[in-house]
Amino acid sequence: MFELLTGEQQLTFTPSLIIKIWQALEDVQLKPAIACLENKLQTQIAEHDMNFSVGERQLICVARAILKSSSGK
Repeated sequence: MFELLTGEQQLTFTPSLIIKIWQALEDVQLKPAIACLENKLQTQIAEHDMNFSVGERQLICVARAILKSSSGK
């Protein structure tokens, strides 16, 4: 299982980070899909979870990369 956010990103949920996260999800057109989940950004996704297609999982990775590059890390 993995969460939409991992590691230190999860530990430092500041209001500005949350805005950046939602923007990254919007950039990859996943914001509506994540917004309707019960746990939203804290949703855990099992490896074979049928709620997300392989393409959507790839877009989650792209959103993580966007977030990481916007933080300058």
